[in-house]
Amino acid sequence: MLKKTSLLILFAATFFSSRFSQQLQHDVRVVNIEIPVRVFKGDAFIDGLTMDDFEVREEGKIQKIEAVYLIKKSKIEKSEETKKFAPRVGRRSFILLFELDDYLPELGTALDYFFESVMQPGDDLQVVTRKKLIT
Repeated sequence: MLKKTSLLILFAATFFSSRFSQQLQHDVRVVNIEIPVRVFKGDAFIDGLTMDDFEVREEGKIQKIEAVYLIKKSKIEKSEETKKFAPRVGRRSFILLFELDDYLPELGTALDYFFESVMQPGDDLQVVTRKKLIT
């Protein structure tokens, strides 16, 4: 009798637990990734591009592009969006990594160009050498 009662209780517990068990829910979060791109044809910068001109793949699978912005200095000049985003503009970060064995005169020319034509007020700069990080 005890054996039959135990089996009946086990059967009932199994039946009711499977019948009324909770449905699992998955919380999926998608993070948009910003990919800065500069497109040139020879020496000319191309600024009339649209979302259809780009293709992004992740592990071989094509990803949906949701926005393209033309940003000049710290201002959005042109945008194409499938939904509204708030891209970061105004602050740029540069990291210069140096590992030199011999001095090259071209390095001075490149650094002059960077500081005179590229770097702007408000930009962040980090310089990394073999010995230390300079910020």
